[in-house]
Amino acid sequence: MEYELYRNSSILIVDDNPQNLQVLGKMLTDESFNLEFAIDGKSALNWISIKSFDIILLDIMMPGMNGIEVCKKIRKMDNGKNIPIIFLSADSDKETILAGFEAGGQDYVTKPFDYSELLARVKTHLMLKNSIAELEKLTQTLEAKVQERTSELKIAKEKAEEGDRLKTSFIHNISHEIRTPLNAIVGLTSIMMDNGGDQDKFKEYGIIINNSAQQLCDIIDDIFSISSIETEQVPVRKEEISINEMVSFVYDQFKLKAEDKKLAISLNTSLSDEDSVIITDKTKLIEILSNLVGNALKFTLEGKIDFGYILKGDMVEFYITDTGIGIPTELHEDIFKRFRQVETTDIKQFSGIGLGLSISKAYVELLGGRIWLASQPGKGSTFYFTIPYQKVNPKIADDIIPERVNLQITETKTILIAEDDDNSYILLKEIFDNSNIKILRAFDGVESVDLCTDKKDIDLVLMDIKMPGMDGYEATKQIKKIRPDLPVIIQTAYAFDSDKEKISKSGCDDFINKPFVASQVLMKVSAYFK
Repeated sequence: MEYELYRNSSILIVDDNPQNLQVLGKMLTDESFNLEFAIDGKSALNWISIKSFDIILLDIMMPGMNGIEVCKKIRKMDNGKNIPIIFLSADSDKETILAGFEAGGQDYVTKPFDYSELLARVKTHLMLKNSIAELEKLTQTLEAKVQERTSELKIAKEKAEEGDRLKTSFIHNISHEIRTPLNAIVGLTSIMMDNGGDQDKFKEYGIIINNSAQQLCDIIDDIFSISSIETEQVPVRKEEISINEMVSFVYDQFKLKAEDKKLAISLNTSLSDEDSVIITDKTKLIEILSNLVGNALKFTLEGKIDFGYILKGDMVEFYITDTGIGIPTELHEDIFKRFRQVETTDIKQFSGIGLGLSISKAYVELLGGRIWLASQPGKGSTFYFTIPYQKVNPKIADDIIPERVNLQITETKTILIAEDDDNSYILLKEIFDNSNIKILRAFDGVESVDLCTDKKDIDLVLMDIKMPGMDGYEATKQIKKIRPDLPVIIQTAYAFDSDKEKISKSGCDDFINKPFVASQVLMKVSAYFK
């Protein structure tokens, strides 16, 4: 996700020193940013008047027009008001830095540049810019729907006013939630820069920065999820799962957090391992339970959390009970609305952007169930939700989805992995380790087509979709023109129906959804090597 978020972002680098431009250009080109360069303020303003940029790196000390003056002029331009500006300065004088912030800059990096620090600051501001842009799109969607529904009746107008109030509250809330971890990231990186080489403190700060970055990612994931729900582009992928294994996974996930808060947590199951095997969407079920157990831990200051399930007819009923602060009866329906949190003085001490219950409700309904609660202020809460009990034969399930699949081939086969991301390539290469497989790699679509043309011994292609130059769709089409019988399996993190249609039209033979496990990949590949 992070790689796709930053890749191809446009950056303008303004510095009168050609050597600095060269160094910065090399650093950022390696990260697949799109770069433009300016050697003075006038050139920078010309660039901004004709092209949009995602971020500007601006030197302060330049002849003619210094960086602070350039920044003031940029902020007066229509397309320059909201571009994040990071000052580049060899001068750590606080008055100069303060003047830069007053002129409209967001951050600064001192020379000589530390690559990790510079990249972290650039990515932090790109993350915030993308989060705000996504939030603005979501806000516009909400405003359009509110306006449409309030045009006919007075009650619709009252709902719209309530929606506006919640939206404003949400904007203020998410601003706080984003700025809090961002403050830790920016503040601690500055301290690390000033503190010299205290490695123990650097390690401590690194853990805090990493946790803060993960918190930002979780917020962004929630915004993306609610946006997908809003546009009805959430697929349901049903598979055979063990309820007992799944709830045990959630229990293990939260056990340490409960112990840290000195809370007791217990898990109750009512079916045997054999009878707990059903067909449903595992990912969504885990997210629903994780949201509800996580909320129980957040709003419980002392006591315990119990969760589990029972079978009721043809439905599995899950429950999560806590001894927390409780919820007033009049808010039992409202808390499932987007951006809504229980608004009492006691609860304002808790963090969150108010999307978890809304996402959970949407996912429960997608799975064919319903969600509700029983709660009183000061007496705790119990959340319930159901999903269909679609039973399967666990022995058949074991045959279909084995824990480990080995490639049983007697002769060497060659697989081309078309993947520009090093980590994804390493994962796939590791999956085929200790098998009779020879691996070739292509870093983009063009190279994959060339290799399939030149290397006649390639037996199968694992094709990523999102690659520089030529994407996986087009590369697959070109390969099929050259070698129509060569199997091509596409790796995709895309989930929407429109994406599945594009995959099918590209001519590929099969596809694997990311994230994947080794057994899934080996099962797919082994089918073509029989």
